[in-house]
Amino acid sequence: MQKLADFLKSTILKYGISSILSFLVDYGVFALVLQLGQSILVSTYIARACSCVVNFALNRNGVFRSCGHPLRQFLQYILLVILSSTVSGLAVTFLTAHLPLPTIVLKFCVECVLFFANYLIQKKLIFHDKK
Repeated sequence: MQKLADFLKSTILKYGISSILSFLVDYGVFALVLQLGQSILVSTYIARACSCVVNFALNRNGVFRSCGHPLRQFLQYILLVILSSTVSGLAVTFLTAHLPLPTIVLKFCVECVLFFANYLIQKKLIFHDKK
């Protein structure tokens, strides 16, 4: 029972919930902006910007409970988002060209690896308060 309680308090579970909430914001805003007549690309950018701000706030304040400098952390977070997106795109492109699996399956696998990598980077580098 104690292990379950510890897991429910764990940052990885909170990080997963934060990711799911951000995913829902991304898709909700995307659908709304698309419905309002914007293009897919504009809708994607607006939705991603909104979900990034939500995810940053949830991770900083709820998951990692950081007291570090918010602007510095936000800039590091945005850099991680750009880097992670680039790695995802390149990895999926490479794997699709070399493995006989559907792209959507390969993307899921890449995103699972990046989920844990991004968690560690945020925990150890971005939201790690120096004491």
